[in-house]
Amino acid sequence: MSEYFRKPIVKTLMLKGQEGQSIKGITKTGTSGLVDTYTVTLTDGTTSTFTVKNGREVSSIRKTGAKGLEDNYTISFNDGTTSTFSITNGKGISSIKKTGTNGLVDTYTTTYNDGTTSTFTVTNGEGIQNLQIGGRNLYYLKDFSTINMTRISNYSVENGEITITASDRDIYFGFVAVSEGESYSNKYGPLMYVEGKSFVTISISNPELSNNYITFFDKDKKSISFINILSNAKKGLMIPSGATYSTLRVGTADAVPGTTYKTRIKVELGNIATDWTPAPEDLETTAITNAEIDNIVK
Repeated sequence: MSEYFRKPIVKTLMLKGQEGQSIKGITKTGTSGLVDTYTVTLTDGTTSTFTVKNGREVSSIRKTGAKGLEDNYTISFNDGTTSTFSITNGKGISSIKKTGTNGLVDTYTTTYNDGTTSTFTVTNGEGIQNLQIGGRNLYYLKDFSTINMTRISNYSVENGEITITASDRDIYFGFVAVSEGESYSNKYGPLMYVEGKSFVTISISNPELSNNYITFFDKDKKSISFINILSNAKKGLMIPSGATYSTLRVGTADAVPGTTYKTRIKVELGNIATDWTPAPEDLETTAITNAEIDNIVK
């Protein structure tokens, strides 16, 4: 048992998980062109911001050229972009109407004076309804001793922080399935449940650990795909169809042998990252003092 848990315990409690901060409000606080800025206010008074790009609308359609029997028309949108289409002489435009919507794509129908029609589509920007804010940390550390360690001479876990010592340049903990159909085992690390969700966000506090992979598994714990994450925080990774679980491999290809690296990890469902909190699994069965709880969440 670590020095952390050997100190005297005066007042104990059994935790069944710990809630993170909650959102007090989301307010639009600015607009620049087609980009709106929103501010998220948490219950502790802290704030963060994100932006939403609004959709496009047709501003005008005008004839901009002719060649032989063909007239060229330019569609101008409210974001300054344009597209073109052509009409064979003898036909004129009677009307243009929006005739359908599928997700972020609007369909417009052009009706000509000879009764024929044609269509074009406009893809709108992402709306606030598509934002998914995370919270619960899926990356638990209670079984960290069973995880694969490659070119790591020593490791420890304390207060949710992982400490590793490099024995070579290319180091990592966890594992990645590079082929489909590989079976999950403890070497991959925590098995995180992601079924039925659209996005997963990964936050790794140490930017030096920048060569990372997420593997997705199906309901039978067979690998279906993986993604290389070349940054310390990757927001809004799309969860592939058929994925039930995911695992994480963390490391760097530029380690200095003998150097110690420390990091905290948070994996959460959604595409908006939140502050680090312990995974509930790491607190469920451990009796600790109130002072120790304060140290963990700071």
